[in-house]
Amino acid sequence: MPYFSWVAAQERLTNADLTVRVQAIDPLDLDELLWPVFFPRQDVPSVKISTITPVIPTRFTSDRREWNARGRNIPMEFPSTAELEMVPIESFFTLGEREIQDLEERAIGNEETFRRLMGVSLPARTDMLALSNLRRIEVDTFNSWSTGTITSRNPVTGATYTVSYGFDTGRYQVAGTPWTGGTSGTAFNNFVAWLLDALA
Repeated sequence: MPYFSWVAAQERLTNADLTVRVQAIDPLDLDELLWPVFFPRQDVPSVKISTITPVIPTRFTSDRREWNARGRNIPMEFPSTAELEMVPIESFFTLGEREIQDLEERAIGNEETFRRLMGVSLPARTDMLALSNLRRIEVDTFNSWSTGTITSRNPVTGATYTVSYGFDTGRYQVAGTPWTGGTSGTAFNNFVAWLLDALA
């Protein structure tokens, strides 16, 4: 389509410019994201958890044996929680023919109008992608915090492996009354009572 012959020449729509634009979004300056408040971001040297957190190595000890008998078997250590590896987060969008048709209709065949519409929509959509990636961190963070587990998923096979922090279940406050109001008061009052009980 001749409409797109100009895209590479538009500075605001080049890959480099859109990448810089997205990287300029500061996750610490977004009111709707709470994970940086509780889990401050920290640069790390690797995506492998074993190189980030100190790991106590297993020191096997052999044993005595009878003559002409086998000794103690020293097993191979398999990946544990410390061997987890962070995998990339990515989102994307496609500019399909239905959307192109819609833009053409709105431009009424005027290429300049079409360029303006694209110039507004594409940068905004790349911002949306960056925010959706940050929200993935938000979801993972609070799922881990609230359940006391980390679920590692193989992005190829979809298989999951859940690792528990081993938190004492007594640390989780259970609401004695559901926060649904009814005869026991309003949902807000029930929430406040649960909160005060947790703090006591």
